Amino acid sequence: MIDVEQALTDALHAYASSVTPSAPPAGVADDVADDVVNSFVSTVSADRVRAYRRNRVVLTAAVLLMAACSIAIWSVRGDRATTVISPVTTARRPLNVGSWKTISTGPLSPRKFPSVLWTGRDFIVWGGQQDNVGLVDGAAYNPSTATWRMIRANPRVQAGANAVWTGTHMVVLAGSGGESYDPATDVWASLPSIDPSTSGGVGLTNAVWTGSQLLGLGVEEVKDPGNTLVLRVWTLVQNDSVWSPPSAVSVTTGEPKTRGFAYYPNQFTVWDALATTDGLVVWDGASDGWRYTIAGGWTKLPTLVLQSGISTGSTVSWQSGHLLAVVNVIGNGDRIEIATLDPSGWSPMRQVHDSYVGLAYPIAVGEQLVLLGVNGAGTRSPLLVDPATERAASMTGYPIDTTIDQGAAWSGTQLFVWGGQTPIHSGAGTSTASANSQQPNSGTSPISNQGAIWQP
Repeated sequence: MIDVEQALTDALHAYASSVTPSAPPAGVADDVADDVVNSFVSTVSADRVRAYRRNRVVLTAAVLLMAACSIAIWSVRGDRATTVISPVTTARRPLNVGSWKTISTGPLSPRKFPSVLWTGRDFIVWGGQQDNVGLVDGAAYNPSTATWRMIRANPRVQAGANAVWTGTHMVVLAGSGGESYDPATDVWASLPSIDPSTSGGVGLTNAVWTGSQLLGLGVEEVKDPGNTLVLRVWTLVQNDSVWSPPSAVSVTTGEPKTRGFAYYPNQFTVWDALATTDGLVVWDGASDGWRYTIAGGWTKLPTLVLQSGISTGSTVSWQSGHLLAVVNVIGNGDRIEIATLDPSGWSPMRQVHDSYVGLAYPIAVGEQLVLLGVNGAGTRSPLLVDPATERAASMTGYPIDTTIDQGAAWSGTQLFVWGGQTPIHSGAGTSTASANSQQPNSGTSPISNQGAIWQP
């Protein structure tokens, strides 16, 4: 076997000799090298000759070292077990919970359940409820200038109706028709009416925008032992001049949740309809839902299997083309779980947080979710959920007191949250929102006209 240390020593001695002015040692190899060097003497300087000799010796030493090391390693492979290097496991980086900032108090009175829309320039706050009375006013907030402006009043708009943004107009539907608002001109225009004979006496209760189509949802309660509901959907067609005949389905299991409006003269119940890219979903707040698509009509969704004997509530969100269920488990360890609806059915539940959300209201913010309605485990900050990594984090620094029934909208870069109320039992009341909240009746929760903006 080649002596590695001796080879290295010889190579170093050879290099030291090559850089001194002494004559090279005699030998056949050196004679050949000298002949080659002498052939260049007429065209190159003495310095370049010495550089050539140094390079030749260093290259020879390197070849000897590589050969020696290869032989040494080969000689011991049969006597030494192969070492497997395990990958280094690093801790997952925490979610970026971003930061909050308050906005100036606007011109609107305190309220809960307001519709909040992003127009591409402004956040519009419209309608809502105060002391079980629907409201018909609104204002626009420009985040670039941090200023508010009132929206022109319209006596034809139904009190308490929800509003949606179509890309150019705000639309409010109720009863047999609706109104369209153009923020560029501050002008309202009436939309066509539906055929009253097709509405079951209820008409439109929700406006839904799919991203390309305006839908009107109507929910009729049939007073029978099973408390059957009839869900109807109209589509605005032919250049927004006429509504299509409705597509109806009877719901005999479960009961879709409402936004809490009581039945008063000239008011109605607003239902929680979730817009999808091809229609809408109506969810019962527990384990069942019904999906409407423009191409295929109504279908019953697979039942979401919940753990028996544990009090739960759930909401759904349309996330990156999939329906995502957010389940609040109370008892046997409070926690938040999620499940995704695939063509084969609901995926298994995955826990994302070891706390709970009182009345979860999910807002899609890119590939993540913000859960409003957090009211427990010593926190009132919204919850940021990443479905892909099954992680969640409290969005600390939430600057207003309202924890439920807020309105919210995502602009693509900012989340705007406004209004809502503070449950009496939450113990909140330390921020500036308290001074601007109202409590219409004793025993009810304070409502607010405060807002905040969150940015990742």
